[in-house]
Amino acid sequence: MARERTPEDLVRAAHAVGVTDARLLEAVRSVPRAEFVPADEVASAYRDTPVPLPHGQVTTQPSLIAMMVSALGLTGDEQVLEVGTGYGWQTALLARLAAYVVSVERWP
Repeated sequence: MARERTPEDLVRAAHAVGVTDARLLEAVRSVPRAEFVPADEVASAYRDTPVPLPHGQVTTQPSLIAMMVSALGLTGDEQVLEVGTGYGWQTALLARLAAYVVSVERWP
């Protein structure tokens, strides 16, 4: 039987791809991805893999999200516009790191 994945698995995946920002790693650790995915995807919420979205799309892999957010170099004073909310986990990470976040999504 496979072990249950936890947020710490996503922290390790982010660190493995070079993310070192302590604030971001703490956000990855504390924002519960399982609460941002459909019920039938909860078992895979803490794997470093995309999750299917409606309309034939998928979310971005968590370690890649961490890399992209890290590249922004957020210090906490920024205003961020995110285009493509998906399920909102990345939006929640951004909200932990920036002063103000607006996220827009094409699909309701």
